[in-house]
Amino acid sequence: MSRRFEEEWRLHHEHHHPHPHPHSTGGSDGVPVEVHEALRVAMEKLQERFTALMQEKVDLKERVEELEHRCIQLSGETDTIGQTPLHAESFFHLYYSPV
Repeated sequence: MSRRFEEEWRLHHEHHHPHPHPHSTGGSDGVPVEVHEALRVAMEKLQERFTALMQEKVDLKERVEELEHRCIQLSGETDTIGQTPLHAESFFHLYYSPV
């Protein structure tokens, strides 16, 4: 029964006082409307920042994977280049070695 009374009082108060009083509450929790609104805005900003940071983390992880792949490719090419002169030098000695 008291819940119904509280709801009727709230509706009556909102009808007769459309603009909230600076110290009125935003609900049954006793938090002033201004504080509630400030917390809501702060929470939205935190959520936006968190989402942006998570996207940045995903982007950076993809970049790291791409760079690791390139390092592996370059390592393979370096090994091939490093082996080529030795192979050519061995061929040169075989072909031009005195008998």
